[in-house]
Amino acid sequence: ASGALLRRARPVPERGTPVNIGNEPYGDNGEGVAATPLPYPPPKEVGVEIYAWPRPRQDAWLNADGGAPRALDPAPKAYLTTVVPWTLYNGKWSLFAYTLPVFQTSSPRYMAYVAFGAGSCMTLLATALLGVTLRARDRQERLTEQIREARDALLAAEKEREKLSHDLHDHTVQTLYAIQLGLGHTSQQLAADPAGAKRELATVRRELDAVMAEIRRYIAAEEDGAKPADLSGVLTSLVQRAQVGAQARLEVRCDPGAAERLAGNQAVQLANIAREALSNSLRHARPSKVQVALRSEPTAVCLEIRDNGLGFDPRAPARQGVGLNSMAARARQIGSLLDIRSVPGQGTRVTVCVAAPAAEPFTARPPVDDAEEP
Repeated sequence: ASGALLRRARPVPERGTPVNIGNEPYGDNGEGVAATPLPYPPPKEVGVEIYAWPRPRQDAWLNADGGAPRALDPAPKAYLTTVVPWTLYNGKWSLFAYTLPVFQTSSPRYMAYVAFGAGSCMTLLATALLGVTLRARDRQERLTEQIREARDALLAAEKEREKLSHDLHDHTVQTLYAIQLGLGHTSQQLAADPAGAKRELATVRRELDAVMAEIRRYIAAEEDGAKPADLSGVLTSLVQRAQVGAQARLEVRCDPGAAERLAGNQAVQLANIAREALSNSLRHARPSKVQVALRSEPTAVCLEIRDNGLGFDPRAPARQGVGLNSMAARARQIGSLLDIRSVPGQGTRVTVCVAAPAAEPFTARPPVDDAEEP
């Protein structure tokens, strides 16, 4: 107890090896072998205060060194401290152990700070790399999205250009062709019938006004496919306009209630198909009679354009022009198919049927001139 200092334990020597804990030999090691003094005193790493009381107190300090006991010091103590109860001869003693600067210097606890610092640096580096990766990925995703939007815009522009091409071909070009026919007929009557020629010129002027109105509508993009359309009135007006200057006799017939069963887009596409088919018949078939019919079936509405002209072979590659492709494309847009039946020398029949809500019971008219069906 008088030493008051403990030393760090040394490795246990092999049997028969002389050992010593201090600078002075203390005799033999219990087997008659003399102990050899150590070349240097071991460092003092732990201090111990002994108290003849269950808890440390000033008047019970047995190994006082002239200073204040560390166990009662309210200031921060050493790195490690502990109070150990000690029973000796039925008395309750206590030991207060504390570390000295040598112990604290050689303690591996500093490695925890090194490991913490290294781990923090690695974490910061990994976070920075992850941030760079995420930013690069975000830029790549934005670039991909911009490319996708540009591609979609190009596709939309291409579809709009194709639609505009079909509309101009089916509307404006056909109307201009009808005007051309009317002007040709007017030029023939100009000398013989000036009054009649004047009336036909007034009709041509109205047709030109209609063409200009259509072009303005395309430029302003005001056409609405969902807007209801009176297909019966459109077909009647179409036939009346085509009759001007035409040598053939044109007829139109629409079943009651057939147009009302169609959606706006269906009516628009059927009107375009009728305009193209009628124009093709007058330009190429040289018929004497053309019939346009809108029939109401139990579950569908059918448009039919028939003539008694020259006819052609629909399977011939030379016949797959813009007009036929345009009509087929418009039929597909409303979920239908374009049915063309023609025999050279026996006329042509074009039919498109679209699904429509069931019609109320009525007596349908018989087909137009079944005897002339090719």
